[in-house]
Amino acid sequence: MKKTIMTFGFILAAVMISVGIILPVPDTEISGGSYSSRSDGKYLEYVGGDAYNIQIEASIRGGEISGRTAAKTILLTGGAVLFVLTLFAGGVLETLEQHNQSAYEIKKLLENSAQSSPKAPFAASSTADLKPAAPVPPPPSETWKCEKCGTTNGKHDSFCSNCGSYK
Repeated sequence: MKKTIMTFGFILAAVMISVGIILPVPDTEISGGSYSSRSDGKYLEYVGGDAYNIQIEASIRGGEISGRTAAKTILLTGGAVLFVLTLFAGGVLETLEQHNQSAYEIKKLLENSAQSSPKAPFAASSTADLKPAAPVPPPPSETWKCEKCGTTNGKHDSFCSNCGSYK
């Protein structure tokens, strides 16, 4: 699954970046019509008639230029972001695979130790068989003893941890 995701991400990112590089932006010059022009077809000056056609052509060309420039920017940026996210996803998937492998190895070790020596300190058939370890008592200078049940408690404890009576 990891290889499929990473391959797909890298191919899609490469396609987006390639299209963004190859996509042409239209020329800023406008040409054509019944206007006086140079030999290369570009306008030299407006001669007679209505200037409306040139204004419309300039507006259309401006829209084409801005649209293509935006498309190039989106493709290049999107491809770069997709490339980085694909690398990140590959790292996350690799870490998950390592964690799963470690968990599987720990499970096998616990099963083997339970089968080989049932009286081993960490052998348990289920989590219900596990007993919490006895708490380590604090140093004597930082304790108080409950008058009701005789339990030793920390000096900052207001209530007895065994019977709940007040200090």
